[in-house]
Amino acid sequence: FPPTFTPKWTIMKNGLNTVVAARDDQIKFGLMEFPSDDNCASDASVEVPIGLGSAPAVASYFQTRSPNGNTPAHTALTQALAHFNTIPVNSAGRYVLFATDGLPNCGGAAQDQASDAETVAAVTALANAGIPTYVLGFGSFADPTILNQAAIAGLKPKPGNTKYYEASNA
Repeated sequence: FPPTFTPKWTIMKNGLNTVVAARDDQIKFGLMEFPSDDNCASDASVEVPIGLGSAPAVASYFQTRSPNGNTPAHTALTQALAHFNTIPVNSAGRYVLFATDGLPNCGGAAQDQASDAETVAAVTALANAGIPTYVLGFGSFADPTILNQAAIAGLKPKPGNTKYYEASNA
């Protein structure tokens, strides 16, 4: 029999759905996905607005999506900061969960160049605005060096040598 496996996308969406459902009445969750065009675009569209009771909307959104495209992390994180700047500050805190299975790219005119430094700079800008970032890396395509740098810049590094949170299952 051939081995069975669970795709990274399924692991990620099942894990996020579980966490959001478990804390739905305690934490105001929202959702922005990147890329927004299955290539390198990242717009300021919020797929699920930040608020309590977001679990059904998050689960519904993921039912119609599949993984495609590149990883415009730096533009998506910049858009997250722009969105936070349009809403009132939550007295309980504001946070970003940067979950990625890829290498930050979409840099340069050809949109196929690494954007490692830009990604760390975008996480730093969030931290400077009082918005810490948790970094979650999925799969073998994630670059541990850039994810560690982003986790440190986001002010929420995991203790130990690996500063970002690694996920291979929900």
